[in-house]
Amino acid sequence: MVRRFCLLLPFLLINFLLAAQDEEVVQDEEAVQDEVAAPRRANHYIGVQANQLLRQIFNFGGSTSPVNNPYLLTYAVNSVNTGWGFNAGFGYTHQEVRNEDPFNTVQTTIDDFFIRLGVERKVMIGEKWMTSYGLDILRESEKNVTEIADSQPGGFETETRNRGNGIGLRFTLNYFISEKVLLGTEATYYHKWINETRSGTNMSDDTEKSKDFTFRVPVALFLMLKL
Repeated sequence: MVRRFCLLLPFLLINFLLAAQDEEVVQDEEAVQDEVAAPRRANHYIGVQANQLLRQIFNFGGSTSPVNNPYLLTYAVNSVNTGWGFNAGFGYTHQEVRNEDPFNTVQTTIDDFFIRLGVERKVMIGEKWMTSYGLDILRESEKNVTEIADSQPGGFETETRNRGNGIGLRFTLNYFISEKVLLGTEATYYHKWINETRSGTNMSDDTEKSKDFTFRVPVALFLMLKL
């Protein structure tokens, strides 16, 4: 009896291993079927302003004036079925400039921050082109501080702050370079309310309020990755 069991044991082990392998194959097939049965619900788009990069690559001639679009990074998530989704743009710059001569030292520090949030809809127009339209809300903050130190004791400092809020429309046009890479541009029509405050050494604060309702043509180019 024991001898027969020992002879049957290898066959039982082989049968057990084959059954386990078949079960793993079935589980893998079920996982693949689940992935196929659950299609993608949303597309994600990450973009960066690429005017200077493209200028370096293609060596464009003409003016090298900066692009009047403060949003250096963009992000969007949109429904595959309807095209509706959420969009955001961010921009931050920090600059320090220092000038020295035998009599004075002038240092200027500039900090600018921009953010926008909004809803939009993306629509395909053909196989390679995609457009979108949306409504954004804006928040901006610009700070400029100038410090003057002379050879005599003391010094002088001035500070200018711009704080703004806004709302407006945005339109984009994008071209699919490949399945996952896009090149696009945008036009905006933003209405902004701006408070400008100026202060300094031995100066009283001065505040000025203004409005800006400007249509900005599509001059900024964004290189985007579709995820």
